[in-house]
Formats: sequence, structure tokens, C-alpha cells
Amino acid sequence: MEEVRQHAVARLGELLKHPDDINFKVEVLRRKLLKEKRVLETQLNTDVQRQFDEIKDGLQWMSGSQGQVELVRRRVAQIDQLCQEAKLWIPHYERIAKISCTHRNFLATIDFVKEFRTFNEKRHQVAQLLDQAEAHIETLDLNLLRIHYELRQLEELRDRAMRYTAVGHPDVAHTLERMFGDIDSLSERFERILWGLAEYVFELAEQLRFDLIVQVCKVVEYEERRDQQGALLQQRGGQDAMKVVSPAAGSNWTRTDRHYKRTLLERLERAIRHRLATMLGPLSGADAAQTLEAMDEALAAFGQLTENVAQDLALVQNYVAPCFPPDFDILPFFVTHYHRAVYDHVQRLQDSPMDGGTILDLLRVSREYHVTIYETLGFPQEWLEPKLLEGKEEVLIQEYMAIVRKKLREWVDNLMTTETAEFVNRTKAPEVDADNLYCMQTSVIMFQIVNEQVELACESTRGRLIFDVVSECHAVFRIAQQQWKRHLDAECRRQATRAADVPPGLVDYVIALANDHLRAVEYTESVLSRACEVVNRSYQEKLHAELSLAMDEFMNLAKACCTALCGIVFDDVLPVFGQLFTPAWYKDDILQAVVLTLKDYSEDFRHHLHEYLFELVIKHILERFATLYLDAVANKGARFTRPASVTKFHADVEAAKTFFQTCLDAATVDAWLQPLHQTGALIESSATLIFLDFYAMKKQYPDLPLSFVKDILQKRDDVDRSQVKEIMETLNNKVKSEPSGMHKTQTVFSQLTNY
Repeated sequence: MEEVRQHAVARLGELLKHPDDINFKVEVLRRKLLKEKRVLETQLNTDVQRQFDEIKDGLQWMSGSQGQVELVRRRVAQIDQLCQEAKLWIPHYERIAKISCTHRNFLATIDFVKEFRTFNEKRHQVAQLLDQAEAHIETLDLNLLRIHYELRQLEELRDRAMRYTAVGHPDVAHTLERMFGDIDSLSERFERILWGLAEYVFELAEQLRFDLIVQVCKVVEYEERRDQQGALLQQRGGQDAMKVVSPAAGSNWTRTDRHYKRTLLERLERAIRHRLATMLGPLSGADAAQTLEAMDEALAAFGQLTENVAQDLALVQNYVAPCFPPDFDILPFFVTHYHRAVYDHVQRLQDSPMDGGTILDLLRVSREYHVTIYETLGFPQEWLEPKLLEGKEEVLIQEYMAIVRKKLREWVDNLMTTETAEFVNRTKAPEVDADNLYCMQTSVIMFQIVNEQVELACESTRGRLIFDVVSECHAVFRIAQQQWKRHLDAECRRQATRAADVPPGLVDYVIALANDHLRAVEYTESVLSRACEVVNRSYQEKLHAELSLAMDEFMNLAKACCTALCGIVFDDVLPVFGQLFTPAWYKDDILQAVVLTLKDYSEDFRHHLHEYLFELVIKHILERFATLYLDAVANKGARFTRPASVTKFHADVEAAKTFFQTCLDAATVDAWLQPLHQTGALIESSATLIFLDFYAMKKQYPDLPLSFVKDILQKRDDVDRSQVKEIMETLNNKVKSEPSGMHKTQTVFSQLTNY
């Protein structure tokens, strides 16, 4: 209606474009429209009248047809009455009728005798056809329809003969039974061939022998139609319910229903189950005693179950089903029975002990199966009932995770027992990789186990399952790292307290442990990359968070190894730092021994420690060196005798700088040794100008302790107590006037233990 109104408004807009049109055109338009209206009303009245006339004529014809039908009925009754009266008018009608019947029976008898005389020849011919079919069954060179036709001719002849002699002498019946005795055996041979081909339906389709499938269907369709004819006569309640009229001889014979269609469907169901059993082998449950190789092949086949089933059903849909009569409704039969066979197999598999791989295959197949069959082939969901797992996915996932948890713990416990024993006993040097780096096999073996489990989980394409497996692997990593940390700390304590009783090679094994955990970080990154390929974004974020934490933990242990190496190094040189700034320091170049020791260790680290970790451990050593050197100001007996102390101090710093610059970049070394240079400036500065050096140093190192400066002043031989007191009061006032936030910055001075 809205469109009509808009059209009318548009039409009026075209007709009445100017204000004057309302005064001059409206009346003209009104008369024009009234005229058109009268014309339309006349046409409508004419059309309506014509429709009424046609309806009236139709009703008259319908009324007249009832009279015509009644007239035909009366005339047919008259014809029937005339026929009955004609029998009375014809002399000897009954005799003529009997002679006619006798003549027909005589002709039928002649035909029967002719057929009977050729019985042996036809029987021999059928036997030969069956022999040829059985001989060529493997090559599929046979003609079922011809054999069936000839065999059914023999059976019909036998049935008619037995019918004719049913009321005769018993000896005749016995003779005929002996004569026709081998027809049943011929029928059995034919049925064996027929049902053998029916069970071979998938192979026939794969070999493109659709003609044989059609022949099987034609035979079954013919026999089914004969069964239906017999059932129809039985419903009509004939003289003999199971007597079928012979089109050839006009006589009757008894026929037993063969139920070929039911048998065909049973054989097809058997073919489906045999197909699945062949596909799955030992997993089908046919034989419990199977070799390990056979079971592996069967598990591989189960992993491809969805693909194989989809191929078989596509073969049925595209090639097999068109060979069957439409009323057989064969496609739903194949799909539902194939699905039921798969379902029964899955139930059998669930009821048996399953390893983790089988559970994952089961979960993956159940997920892919319904989607693939439904989306690829377009079969209705009701054909695929019940569901393969019937909602038991969560139970299977929990069962699988229990297996993974148990196996991972067992494998890693065994691995750690072996590896930690080797780490503690150190009966041989650690292994060396292609880059001449010390290494251990812990990460290699552990990630072989982990990658196997993650790969299996990825094949299931279930994001939650993959995340659960990765989380379980992370838990195992954490357990292993805790064990390594305990052993590392214990061995370092033994090295520090009872060095004589500790097996040699701890440094080498700590290097190997650090390299191994750095390599574990790379392995973890590859696991993360593989897992993220098959999950959605939400699980990618979870996996990234989980494995990033794992990588941090691996890196933390590698750093702990670097810290341990630094501790071992300084355990050897720590006594030297206790002599700094004492008379022994003025007497000999004792720091040279420290530098040489550090150089020896650094060469070992450079050759066998990963480059990143080497730089890290040297930074630890540099930091520790700077801290210990500054802490040595508090040594008992330390004195700063000028100018010898200044010269000696700067010489030590330059020697350290020269060494560390062979391992690290100059900027890093200068940054850590700068506090030592400025400390030397405090020693060198005059008592009246020392506050300037302090202010510059305090600005750069806000955490510089005043006690440290006071200790230097007290140990300088050129500054007396009163000067120390005066200088410290000035420095204290300066520090108090500074903003409190400056002291929150931590530098090397925050690591001093003596201040």
C-alpha cells in the first residue's frame, strides 16, 4: 500500500506542476478519471459475469455426469444379464466349455512334456554355468543374470511337476524327487556365489565392477517381487495362499518365500563389519594375541579412521547406491550400519586398557568423524546416532592426563636420578658439543619426552588438552629445576667448606648445567611455536604465559649457575682481598694473583660456556670484584699512606680494567670500575677540597655511605681526628639537605657488606 500511495503522489506531482494547474486542470482530470473508472467497472462486470457463466456450466456438467455414470452401470448390468441368458440359448454349452478347457490343458501338457524332456540338458547347462562361475570368481568373469534365469526355469519346472503329481501315486512323487534332487544343490551353489559377491561390494566398487553389483541387485529385486506377489495372493485369500499362476503353462505351483532382500542386507552388514575389521586389524578385537608391529600398524590405521570411513561412504554414495533399486533405500542403510560398526568398535576400545596415544587418537577421531561425515558428505545427523563417545570426552581427557602425569614423572625421575648422580660424582669430564661447549643430556632427553607428548596432544587439535599437557610439562620442568638447584647449592657448599673431599670438575659441570638450561630455553620456544600453530588465540595467550614462565625459570637456573661460578672463583681469591690496603699490599703486588686467577677461569669459561652466559658470568665477577675491593677499605690494619697508596690504588684499578676489557666492552667495564676511580680520588684529594670530590661522587652514587667516606678519612695518614670530625660534619649537613628520594637509587655501594 505504501508503494501505491507513493506512486499516486508522484503521478499527481507530474500532473500538477504549477499553482495554476489546481484551478484549471483539476476538473479536467476529475472528468478523465471518472471516465476511466466507468470503463474499468464495465470490464470488471463483464469478466465477473463470464466467470459466473463458466461456473454454472461446470456445475451442470457435473450434475449430468452422475446421470451418465448411472446409465453406464445399467447398460453393463444388461450386458451381463444377456451373457447369462446366452448360455441357455447355445446348445451343449457346458460340453463346449469342457472341450475348450481340455484343449487348453492338452496344449499345456504338450509344452510341459517338451520342457520335461529337456530337463536334464538344462540342468547340465546350469551346472556348467555354475562351474565356470566358480572357476572365474576371482577374475569376476561371470554372468549372474543368465545363471539365475536358467536356474529359475528349472525350479519352476520342478515345482509344476510336483504340483501335477501331488494327488498321484506316491511312487511317481518319489521318482520325481530323486530326479529333481540336485536342483537344491545348484540353488545353494548359486546363492553362495551371489552372497559372496554381495559381501565383496566394496572391492567390486573399487574395481569399477558396478555391473556385477547391478546383477546382484536385479536377482534380489526379482526374488523380492515374487515374494511380494505371493504375499499379495495370501492377503486376498485365494484357493491356495502360496500358489502363483505360471505365465507359461497356466497351472499353479507352491512357492516358498526366499527373503533375498533381508539376506542381502545381512550380507552387506557383514561386509561393512569385515571392512572395518580389515582396516583396523588387531584393534577390531578379532585376535587378542597380536605382535607389537601389528598393533602399531592398527593404531596408525585407527588414526586415519575418519578419512577411511569418509572414503568408503563417498564410494557408496557416488557409485554403489545408484546400482540399487530406489525402494531399497540403501544409502541410509550403509551409513547407519557403518556408523554402528564404528561405534561398536569405539565402545570396545573404551572398555579395554588404552595408552595415551590411543586415547588421543580416540578423542581426535571422535571430533573429526562427525564433522567430516556431516560436512563433507552431507549426511543427516540422525544417521550418525549415537555419538561415538556419548559425551565421555572429559573422562577420557582426565584419564589421558593421569597417564601423562604418571609417565612424565617416571621418565623425569629416572632421568634426574642418572644425571644428578653424574653431576655429584663427576667420575668423568662432561660431554662437549660441536661448538666445544660443555653440555649435559638432561634437556635433550627431557624435551624428547616432552615433544612427543606435545605432538600427540597437537594431533588431537583440542586447545584445552594441549594446554593441560603443556602445563603438566611445565610442572615437571619445575620439579627438575628444584632438584638441580638443591644439588647445585649443596655442591657449592661442599666446595667452599670441604674442598679436599669434593670430586674435581665442579666448575666444568656447573658450566655444562648452565649451557644445558640455556639450551632448554630454546627447546621451550620451539614447543611454544608448535603448540600455538594448532590452537586459537585465547589458548595461544595461555600457552605463551605458561611457557614464558618456564623459560624464565630455565634462565633463572642458568643465571644461578653463573652466580655459582662467580662464587667458586672468588672462593679461591677471597683471602687476597683481606690483605688489601694492609702493609702486605704495600709490600707486594698481591692483586696480580687475583687477576691471574680470574684470567685462568675466564679462559675456561670463554672456551666452554655459551657466549651469552660467559658475558653474564664475567659481569658477575666484575661486580663482585668491585664490591670486594671497596669493602676491603674496612680491612683490619688497612692504611692509606700518601702518595704510595694513591699510586698503588690506581695501579690495581688499571690492572683490573685491562683484564676485564679483554672479556667485556669498555663501557660496561668503565661503568663498574668508575666507583673505584672516584674512591681513589677521595684518597688522593686534599683535606680541604675533599668535599668537592665527595659531592661529585654522591651525586653519581646517591647510596654512597658516609661511614665509608669516614673510614677512608680515618685511615689516611695525612688527616687527623679533628679534621675528620670537621669534614664529616660538613658532609652530614650536605647529605641532610638533599632530597630524600636521591638515596633510593642503588649502585655498587648498596652491595657493600661492611658499610
